[in-house]
Amino acid sequence: VQQYAARQALITFLNTTVVTFAIAVLTNNFFGPDGLVEILTNIFMINCVANPVLNMLDIGLLYKLYMRRKIRAAPDRCFLPQIEANEIFEGSDFNIAKRYSSIISSVFTAVFFSYLTPIGLVFSMISLILAYIMDKYTLLRLCRTPPNISGEVSLGMTELVEYTLPLHAIGHALFDLLIYQVIDTYTIIGIASGIAVCLLPMDYINKSLFPLTEKVLTKETYDEAQTDFKEDYDRLNPCLLYTSPSPRDRQKSRMPSSA
Repeated sequence: VQQYAARQALITFLNTTVVTFAIAVLTNNFFGPDGLVEILTNIFMINCVANPVLNMLDIGLLYKLYMRRKIRAAPDRCFLPQIEANEIFEGSDFNIAKRYSSIISSVFTAVFFSYLTPIGLVFSMISLILAYIMDKYTLLRLCRTPPNISGEVSLGMTELVEYTLPLHAIGHALFDLLIYQVIDTYTIIGIASGIAVCLLPMDYINKSLFPLTEKVLTKETYDEAQTDFKEDYDRLNPCLLYTSPSPRDRQKSRMPSSA
């Protein structure tokens, strides 16, 4: 899943970036009417809403919802085999690799062209928020239970965000060179820093700079360790602390009074 999502994200990003960038270079139109800035702004505005909505609108799922309503309205007229009926009442598959690739490619595109269209970062952020809301609803309400996926997939996709640093610097350098025929020192430093972050073993460096203290296991009884608990069963269930009267209390209550 991780390799497929990363490969799809890279292919989508290259297709979008290379084609758009090549048209702008050949026409030498960056800021004019129908130029690169105008085209990119329209693309970011459309993708801000279109991608989350299209991911949620599944034709197969809409057909299943229609069939469910039809079967519930007249169950005695349903003559489908049990296998087909089960398939209708099951949700659609949730393609998490496709979702990851779409998110990563949109982030890469917005970062690469951020020098010309910084508003694209805002539209991309809005798109990510909408994608999170709609994907969460789709996953919990409309789709079948997805297969178990290791947390390493999420960590691997998160590590791809490190490539936004060199992409931003490279985009800055390319457009500076094409528009102003110059590349400043800060851009070169940014490219070198971004590449260094991607190549250096950052996990080892972070663990060396910020070591985690290992927990020391101790043998204690429940009564000894109870004082360190933030919560316990008795505090969460105070009503259960009431106990019935002991036999001695019952005997005392049955004794006649001195009066």
